[in-house]
Amino acid sequence: MSHLPTGRRGESAPAVEQVRSALPPPNAAPVGEVSPEEQPNGQQLNDLNPYSLDADGWCVPTETRIKQYDRKGPPVDARANVDGPRAHDAGRSAIAGQLAALLQQSRRGVAFEVLWDRWASHPRLDLVRALFPWLSDAPRRRHLHEEVSNFLVRTTRDDPTPLAEKLLSSGLSTVHASTVLKLLVELRHAWTSRSHDSADAGYDDVNWRHACGELAQVLDIAHDAGLGDDATADAALCSLLSDCAKLRGNFLTHHVDGAVAAFLLLPRVLPADTPKERQRIVGICQAILEHQVGPPRFMAAMCKMGIAAVLNKMGASVDENLNLAGGLSTAAAVLDGLHTKIADPMNPAHVERQGEGYGALRLTRDERALLKLIDLPDWYVPHPLTPWFVVSSAVIDADSLVNYVTADGVGKIVAICGPGTPFQDATVFHSIFSCGASFVDAVSVMSDVAMGSVQQGLGRTRTVIEKVREGVSRELGRGILAFPQDLFDRVVGEENVDLSVLKLRRLRGLAVVEVGATPNRLPYWSIPLDYKTPGPSVEIAKLLRRKVADLLRSV
Repeated sequence: MSHLPTGRRGESAPAVEQVRSALPPPNAAPVGEVSPEEQPNGQQLNDLNPYSLDADGWCVPTETRIKQYDRKGPPVDARANVDGPRAHDAGRSAIAGQLAALLQQSRRGVAFEVLWDRWASHPRLDLVRALFPWLSDAPRRRHLHEEVSNFLVRTTRDDPTPLAEKLLSSGLSTVHASTVLKLLVELRHAWTSRSHDSADAGYDDVNWRHACGELAQVLDIAHDAGLGDDATADAALCSLLSDCAKLRGNFLTHHVDGAVAAFLLLPRVLPADTPKERQRIVGICQAILEHQVGPPRFMAAMCKMGIAAVLNKMGASVDENLNLAGGLSTAAAVLDGLHTKIADPMNPAHVERQGEGYGALRLTRDERALLKLIDLPDWYVPHPLTPWFVVSSAVIDADSLVNYVTADGVGKIVAICGPGTPFQDATVFHSIFSCGASFVDAVSVMSDVAMGSVQQGLGRTRTVIEKVREGVSRELGRGILAFPQDLFDRVVGEENVDLSVLKLRRLRGLAVVEVGATPNRLPYWSIPLDYKTPGPSVEIAKLLRRKVADLLRSV
C-alpha cells in the first residue's frame, strides 16, 4: 500500500492527489488483474519463494514442494519477484489502483465517540485486563526500563542496536520516545509476571522479541514513508500492542485482544480526557484490528479451517445445508466465498466502510454468520480514507518484514514447526520454505515504501540462513549435536525431549548427542522425518529444530 503523508496526527494530507500521482499508466491491467509481462500465465505462489534450499544448499524447489505449500488466492503480486529485472517496480500500479478506487468510496467521518464507548464495554475487557497487571514497584520499573533500553534490536538494514538508541536516532521527540519506552516496560512486566507453569508461558519470550523487533522495523518504515513525529509515535505504540496478547489459543482473535489491551494500557502512558486524546487511542485500537489482514491467503485458510472445526464440533458438515442467517445454504459454498474475500482483502470489490467509519470486508449475511463462529464480527482492512491509515499501513509492513524478511522471523517459523506441532514438515528446510511462502503471500498487502527494506532484508537473511546451514552441517558431519550444558537442560524441558532413547555424553561443559546417521541420511535434515514412529529420530529432530531456530534468531 502506498503510504499517504500526514500533517499533525489524525489529519489526512491531500490523499487523493498523493495516490493519483502513483496511478497506473493508461495501458496498465485493470484493478485485480496483472498485466502479462508482470504475471506469467500459470505462475504459482512458490515460484517466487526466496527460501528454497535443502541440506546441500540453495536449490530450485520441486514441483511437489511448490504445490505442498501453495495457497489459493488472487494472482501473485509481482513485487515478490525480488530477483526479477523489475523487482522494485513491478506490481506498483495494481496496488496504487486499488487504493485509488478505495478513495472514491464514501467520505463519511469516523464515529470516534461511538467506537470509544464500544471499546469501553467490550466483552473481553476483564479477560484481557488480567493479562496485564499494574506495575507499582518503583525499583522493578527502573530495572525493566534499563532492560528494555539496552535490548539489542536488528532491522532489515541495521546491525544490532540498543533499543533506546534506535528510538532516539529515529527522529522521535524525547517525549514520544519516553512514552514508547514506558509502554514497553508495562508489557515486559506483564510478560515476565506470568506463571512459568502456565500453558501460555512459552509465548512470553516470543512476544517480547517480536515486539522489540517490530518496533525497530516500524521506525524505519515511518522514516522511509516520511511520517511526522505524531504518526510515527502512534505507529510505534500500535506495533508494540498489536501482538501483545497473543496466546496459544487465540491466534484468530489475538488482534481483537491486542486492541482491547491497547484500550486498557494506553491510558497508563497517554492522556485520555479530551475527545482529541480519546480519538488518538481509538485510532490505534482500530489499526491493531487491521494488522490481521496479512498474509492474506494464509489467514483465509486459517479462518476456513477454524470455521470448519467449529461446525464439526457442532455436529454439522460443511457439505450440508445449514440455516446460517435465515435461510438454507451450503456451508462449503459460503466458506469458499469468504475465503476468496479474505485472501484478496484490498480488492475494492470486497471492501466497504462501515457506518462508524472503519474499513472491513463486504460480507453477505451467511458469510458473517460463519465468521462469528470464530468470534469475529468483521474482517477489518486498512482503508485510505481513515485518519489512522498511515499507522495501520506502517504496522502491517513492519510485522510482515519482521516475520518473513528477517532471520529472526525465519527462526520463529522453524521453532513452531516440526515434531510436537500441528505443522509436520518433512525437514527443517521445508519449514524455512513455508516462511518464504508467507513472504510472497504477505507482499500483496505491503506498501511500495517497504520494498526497499524487502530487498535489503532478504539478501541479509539468505546470507544468515546459508551460514547456519553450513555450520550445522559441519557439526552433523562429526556425527553430533552439541549444546552448552545449561542451555541443553533448558532445551530438553522446553522441547519435551526423551533422553532415554538418545546417546548422550557430557564433557567440559557441553552436552553432546550422537545423531546416528550421516548428514545425507539424517531424518529432518536431508530426508523426511517419520512422524508416526517414535524413537531417536524424532527426539534428534526436536534438538535439530531448536539448534537451527536459535542460531537464526541469535542477534
